[in-house]
Amino acid sequence: MLLLAGCTSENVTPTPSATIDDCSVYQTAGTTNFPDIEIECLQGDEVLNLNEIKGPFILAIWASWCMPCRDEMPYLQAFKDTYGSKVQVIGYNILDESSQAIQASVNWGVNIASVEDPDGVNRGILGVTAPPTTLFVDADGVIVHRKFGAVTSLDELVELAELHLKVNL
Repeated sequence: MLLLAGCTSENVTPTPSATIDDCSVYQTAGTTNFPDIEIECLQGDEVLNLNEIKGPFILAIWASWCMPCRDEMPYLQAFKDTYGSKVQVIGYNILDESSQAIQASVNWGVNIASVEDPDGVNRGILGVTAPPTTLFVDADGVIVHRKFGAVTSLDELVELAELHLKVNL
C-alpha cells in the first residue's frame, strides 16, 4: 500500500522556487479555538500564534527527511496557488533543522510559509505522531479532521477540504 500511495493519474511537477514565504502572508482573525501555540516561523524571524490564524485553514505537518512529504508537498502548493484565498495552507515543519527544511522546500518547488517545531513539542497538542499529517481547521479554529499519511492528489485535497471545511472550491 505504501508503494501505491505516491501513484496518481494527476501530474503535478514541482517548479524550484528561490525561497519560501515568510509568515506575514497569513491572515489573522484574533483568538480562535485552535490550541494556543506560539511558534517560530521557518523563514524570517517572526513568531506566529496559531490560534490567531483566520480559518478555515489546512495545517500540513512535514519534514525534509520524510519522503511521502516530498511527494505530497506539490499538491499542497497547487492547492495554495489555486484556493489559498478561500482556505489558507500553513506548513508545519517538525523534527527538523531549519536549513534542511528550507532547502527541501526550495528543492521541492514549494514556497508555502511554514512554522518550525524542531523538537516536536506540540505533537501531542495537535494529535500528531509523525509526518505527513494534514489537519483541517474550520473557521472557528477547531480541528475537524486529521489525515494521517500523504495526500496523493490535488483532487483528494480539494475533496477533503470541501467535505470537512464546508467550503465550495
